[in-house]
Amino acid sequence: MTKKEKEKPTDPLELLREEIVRTAKISHEKNFGAGIGSNYSIRTGKEEMLITRTGVNKAWLTLEDIIQVKFNGEVISGNHEVSSEFPMHVWIYRALPDTGAIIHSNPPYLTAFAVAGQGLETAHLTEPYLQIGDYIPLVHYATPSTEDLATMFKPYLRPQRKIYLMQNHGVVVVGKDMTDAYNAMAMGENYAHVMSLFGLPAPKIIDNADLKLLNDTFKNS
Repeated sequence: MTKKEKEKPTDPLELLREEIVRTAKISHEKNFGAGIGSNYSIRTGKEEMLITRTGVNKAWLTLEDIIQVKFNGEVISGNHEVSSEFPMHVWIYRALPDTGAIIHSNPPYLTAFAVAGQGLETAHLTEPYLQIGDYIPLVHYATPSTEDLATMFKPYLRPQRKIYLMQNHGVVVVGKDMTDAYNAMAMGENYAHVMSLFGLPAPKIIDNADLKLLNDTFKNS
């Protein structure tokens, strides 16, 4: 056995932490998310998950930045605050019991459709239709990191759908595991790129009342 093989983690949770770190860094390199504006999680039990901590650039993500936490918010292991989008991850895991991993990020072409306020039918191409579901819905705007946003997903969640656009916010991708979620995001981003070549509606702006709520929510962050 080589030294490298001896050093390789064998603990299942450490392997899952590695998977989150690896996927987040690949996503950063592919420009699927910029700066601190993304979060990743893997379900580790019926009511617990591993999730990235808040406020960390995914280019510099480490194993110590992955927090094990129960769905009720009780931290099992880790020394950082969990992602502010934790409530959304909890809500989706509970609504879709077969979901094993969630990515929230900002791949530019999918996000462009989110800013334009337009969902995407996938029946224009065979592989997206088969791999990411019949439709990429637009979840109407709600303030990020709030229970309001989490519950806004309720009318749109379907077991066969893997990608959800959040108006003026970004993209959520679900999968049976982290690899499945990443593959869905890559497929969806390519599809959105193709569809953008046919034109996009004008971008929608966040209204003043929602901007005030946004500022109030994050003024101390």
